[in-house]
Order: sequence, then C-alpha cells, then structure tokens
Amino acid sequence: MKARLLVGLQLAIIAVLLLTGPWIARTWLALEAAGGLLLLWAVATMGFRHLRTHPEVSPGAPLLTGGPYRWIRHPMYTGVLLGMGALVLERLTWERGVLWLSLLAVLLAKLTFEESMLHARFSDYAAYCQRTKRLLPFLFALCVVLWRKS
Repeated sequence: MKARLLVGLQLAIIAVLLLTGPWIARTWLALEAAGGLLLLWAVATMGFRHLRTHPEVSPGAPLLTGGPYRWIRHPMYTGVLLGMGALVLERLTWERGVLWLSLLAVLLAKLTFEESMLHARFSDYAAYCQRTKRLLPFLFALCVVLWRKS
C-alpha cells in the first residue's frame, strides 16, 4: 500500500509539472539531458527484467554496484530530479518550485522505503552504502543555486 501511494504521488507530481510547463528545457537543456542520460544508463545497467515502478526488490535481482550504481545508489531518482528540475527552472514559478520540492520529498520517502528492503535482502548493502551516495551529491544545493540564478 505504501509503495503504491508513493509511486502514485510521484507520477501525479510529474504529470502536473509536465502539464504546467515545457517538456524541453531550452535554457537548461544540458541539465535535462544529464538527467535523462543518467536515467537511461541506470536502466541499461539494471536491465529491463528487473525494472519496476514500485520500490520492491524484484525476485532474483542482484545488488547493482556497477555503472552509475558505482557512485549513486539511486541514479534513476537522481535522473528524474535533474530532468524535472530543468523543466521547473525553464518556467519557474513558486508553485512549480513547491511541486519539485514535493517530488524530492516523495522520492526520498520512496528510496528510504526501498533501502529498508535492500538492507534486509543483501547482507553487504550496509558496506555498499558506506562507499556510495544516495543521490547525486549536493543535488539539493545545486538546485537552490540554479533557482536563485534564474
């Protein structure tokens, strides 16, 4: 139930952002492209058979430590935040800024839920957490700086 609620909130926020602004961030295209490429790299590393919208770990899935997972535990969430952040910056309003912050909060809740399952499933997950970051380091600080410049 919790997983479905988090996914539903995530998709609803993304939908509202897409319906209230551009789909291509001309001014912030590099940021949007970086998010999209990171997302694609993570999906390619994970493989489509293990890809899920819900944060539950798929049966038989290995602990991913290669590709972008070598540095970031949640590169897909990071990619979404970067891409949506670029779109918000392209047409910045306080409402869209609050929506992006809401998306950040939902994804943080979702990844916390997911990490609890990963800790239970993989005995070496704690060691993996010690050598990686949850999201792109300083993601929130980067977005605040970009927001102030726009």
